[in-house]
Amino acid sequence: MWVHQIGTEHLLLGLIRIEANSAIDVLRALEVDPEELAEDLSSNVELGTEVEGTSDVTFTPESQQVFKLAHEQWRETRDAETQIGTAHLLLGIALEGSGEAFTALTRHGVDAESIRKTITQMKH
Repeated sequence: MWVHQIGTEHLLLGLIRIEANSAIDVLRALEVDPEELAEDLSSNVELGTEVEGTSDVTFTPESQQVFKLAHEQWRETRDAETQIGTAHLLLGIALEGSGEAFTALTRHGVDAESIRKTITQMKH
């Protein structure tokens, strides 16, 4: 059986693979090609390790922190938004500040402040 830990890199890959969403819009506004970012990430993602007797899927502590940060950002900046969006998750990944997803974003010139500014600009 497989034990899967969902890391920040898996979260970012998931955001990229959803065809139309605000995280993709933010990346494109920052002149980042989502497909190139996905290729960069995919080369560093582990698929899991086989462990006898379990099939649990868990989030890494870093991924859990991303959700917490995304929620905090949504709560601080929401206008008419009724739910946490994919751009908030992208911002949470950048704010978490570690792991493969953060490193890949940094390699592509993306940081939390640029994401935050872009989200604000897209609202207006």
